[in-house]
Amino acid sequence: MTNWGGILKRFCADKKIYAFIINPRQSANFAKALDNRSKSDIIDAKMLYKFHVMLKEDDIAVPTINKAQEELSEMLTYYKFLQKQRVSFSNHLEALSAKDGSLYITKKLNKEIKQLREQEEEMISRCPLRV
Repeated sequence: MTNWGGILKRFCADKKIYAFIINPRQSANFAKALDNRSKSDIIDAKMLYKFHVMLKEDDIAVPTINKAQEELSEMLTYYKFLQKQRVSFSNHLEALSAKDGSLYITKKLNKEIKQLREQEEEMISRCPLRV
């Protein structure tokens, strides 16, 4: 939980503060329904105020932190990071190969790509929800 929303959710959970956690898609859809096209903090605040007026009292609660969900989210984020690195290295290798680039760099890139694939496989094997 590294974004400000996640930090705020954890704070509310730790301090037993009642809150309604709106996801970005809900917020965007509600803004469209109100025909809010421009984006600014003031407009967002007014839109969120209108949203909160429609909530039922039981919609507002102390947030709960699901440890398994948090861990899975962290693993998925890291897996995507590994994939992005591997694709970047693969693209660089392809560009280097197209111009008969340095054999030394080609070997280094192949080694890095192999290690990244192994790390991706390790993340998949550690996933608690594997089928």
